[in-house]
Amino acid sequence: MAKSTPRKPVSEEARPFPHNGYWKKKCRGRLIYLGKIADDPDGARAWEEWLRIGEDLRAGIDASKQTAGITLGALVNDFLNSKRELVESGERSERTLTELVRVGKQLTKVLGKTRPAADIGPDDFAKVRRAITKRCGSVRTANEIQRIKSMFKWGYENGKIPHLPRYGDFKKPSAKTTRLERAAKGERLFTRDEVLDLLRLANVHQRAFVLLGLNAGLGQADIATLPKQAIKGEWLAYPRPKTGVLRRAWLWPETVEAVAASMEASGPAEDPADDGLAFRTSNGGRWIVMYKGTPDDRLSEQFRSLLRRAKLNDRGLSFYRLRHLHRTLTDECLDWPAANTVMGHADASMAGQYREKVSDQRVKRVCEFVRAWLYDPAIEGTGGAPFMG
Repeated sequence: MAKSTPRKPVSEEARPFPHNGYWKKKCRGRLIYLGKIADDPDGARAWEEWLRIGEDLRAGIDASKQTAGITLGALVNDFLNSKRELVESGERSERTLTELVRVGKQLTKVLGKTRPAADIGPDDFAKVRRAITKRCGSVRTANEIQRIKSMFKWGYENGKIPHLPRYGDFKKPSAKTTRLERAAKGERLFTRDEVLDLLRLANVHQRAFVLLGLNAGLGQADIATLPKQAIKGEWLAYPRPKTGVLRRAWLWPETVEAVAASMEASGPAEDPADDGLAFRTSNGGRWIVMYKGTPDDRLSEQFRSLLRRAKLNDRGLSFYRLRHLHRTLTDECLDWPAANTVMGHADASMAGQYREKVSDQRVKRVCEFVRAWLYDPAIEGTGGAPFMG
């Protein structure tokens, strides 16, 4: 048997080389980042770091899992795995995980998976922010910045990185910027006639979804994950997964009829775990499914198709605008606790802490108010007369 060639000691190896602003070494087919050249002009610290970790790396021990050297890709993966566990335990919604997966992919795409997470600084975050603002408005930009910061905060609190990064100008857009952006876009609400046109053109599933969006303020994820047991005759009642707040809504006769028809048109569940869902596609699948970490939102696709048929696809409207319309209308009732109950919004005020319940009568009144707006031609505008009783 041939004798193996003795491994050359780490101290005799070539020193780290400069590349794209970093000191690097190649080991077992991959590049190892050893710090920024700007912080270590002569490479002395990079060489010391290589002497510290080189032997382990050559032996196949993954230094990316060590606190000081975890890569950005490993940090994002560990963070997402922790959130998946919370989804499985029911403490987080699938929609939240979906957004985090998408943001994690964008972050590693811009900065690279093999970057040491602890070395990421202001210049890097400025690059990430530019990438976000190119494709997102101010509200979404603020949300994505918050999600990215939560990843690093989690990494620090769980011992993955030794310190929180310096973010520099990696900040949310100002409230003024958001207000100006919204003003430029103008009001984005469906009119009564537009909603009636959508209902006239809708198929059996689309009709149920439009009515649930306006009647009860449900969004796409709410509908896609709605359990059958949440529907009890003319009432919808269940804890909203996102907040854990018990939401209740009185369902209009038109909504009850449409919901029953959509449930009957749902195919047998492809996955036995989905048998308890109120709504499935005609083929028995979920209306929103995850594919390689990316959501396949079939419900929104169906709604965009409906918007095209109604010639409303050029106004920046989406399914979630029905939820916006619902809240805009119910605020005219001046019964905000009842409106919050339908929306599933938590009331963090002192009054909310003392309030033990909101009566079914009050909840029904705000839902009836929206129905009157839609079906009573005597009520003009988006609100009609405020509800005072």
